[in-house]
Amino acid sequence: MASYIAEYLKRPLTTEVRSRAHKGIEDFCFNYHADFKRAFLNKLGFFENNLTMAGTPRTDLSDGFISRLAQMEGECAFLFRDSYDFFMAYRKRTGRGFGMLVNRRFLCRTEENYFSLVGIFYKSLAESTSKAKFLNSYFNNFHELVRKDKNFMAKSRQIFDHVNSRTGQRKLIWVDVGFQFTFSLFCYASIRLHSKNRIKQDIYSFSVYPWLQESFRGSYFSEKSELVVPLEFKSANRYESDVKRGIKPFEWKI
Repeated sequence: MASYIAEYLKRPLTTEVRSRAHKGIEDFCFNYHADFKRAFLNKLGFFENNLTMAGTPRTDLSDGFISRLAQMEGECAFLFRDSYDFFMAYRKRTGRGFGMLVNRRFLCRTEENYFSLVGIFYKSLAESTSKAKFLNSYFNNFHELVRKDKNFMAKSRQIFDHVNSRTGQRKLIWVDVGFQFTFSLFCYASIRLHSKNRIKQDIYSFSVYPWLQESFRGSYFSEKSELVVPLEFKSANRYESDVKRGIKPFEWKI
């Protein structure tokens, strides 16, 4: 990941895009210890005080995102907690959609597990020249990973069994807020593996990191990746509030 970002930052980027990329780096490091952040920045060739980050714009693009999702063929599956607000709005507008609590806590027993998912993402990206080739490469790397890891294989099967009972053969769009499709792709590949590619699928996100926007053009709504974290916090807070009030916003409990 670090080497991919470092190559991206060597490009002649505009000030706006570069500051947005710096904000993306900050967002990626947000929940980690200062030592991790320092080491990660060193791999990129600069220090924390070199980050010139984009501010969070006052615009709210949520309605546009929901309108785009509502126009898509099939049914959207939202990954909770971060996309909860979007799920509620989509469900209200279309009468379709469901949510699944697929996140780091569900899938990963260790940080190493999580970074193995990040690793196959960037490995697949380096092997590909188009989204279609990326998805094929990712699936092959995913298959190799779950074949060696019983926990990942069991989780992938659990995801498939739930989705298969919920949607049948209807097209499925995996929806998250951002940034690099880590859990959306795990779900996508799980369904592809266990359905033997019989269920049509796609992935879509509110935004992605700036260094991924060229590769995933058409698979995200906005280039304003600096909006992702505030949207995730807002959504997660509402999700937790509703759960505490006894509202059951999802059909699948881990």
